[in-house]
Amino acid sequence: KVPLSNIRDDVQYILADMVANTKMNESSQLAGIVQNNLIQGMRKKFKNVKDLRAKGGPFYVLYGANMPSVLVETSFISNPMEGKRLRSSKYRERLAHFILQGIEKYFSENQADVVGLSAVVSTSYMQVKRLAKIIKKINKKTLVICGGYLTAAANTVLNKTEVDICV
Repeated sequence: KVPLSNIRDDVQYILADMVANTKMNESSQLAGIVQNNLIQGMRKKFKNVKDLRAKGGPFYVLYGANMPSVLVETSFISNPMEGKRLRSSKYRERLAHFILQGIEKYFSENQADVVGLSAVVSTSYMQVKRLAKIIKKINKKTLVICGGYLTAAANTVLNKTEVDICV
């Protein structure tokens, strides 16, 4: 006989694995859409934009996410040409614009009940505001949660954006 606790543990493991695999597939789809949009958009204005393709992996910052999640590497500061471009605010704004367009495309194709945003710098406020608005436009019932350094200004984020919760 197999102890009941072992069966429960096995069932929990199987369910957790199923959820993780579902989120990996969704994350892969999101990453592909964002990557394609970013590359196509940046190539309209800049030469020598390399497509290193969306890659999966056990990225520590995304570990345990219960939602589609991606880590976007936009440029390499150690590359002389990319490092120079990164010093331009217009370049960084274009990067953000095309990333947001990719996210918008993903959410227009995939309805979500909850969306988590993480803003790592205070200058991300306008992007968070815009993205929350886009998500709510697609589905008003979607709960938008914001985390990261931007939540230090939680009152502003909650009062002036369509973010529902700051953590």
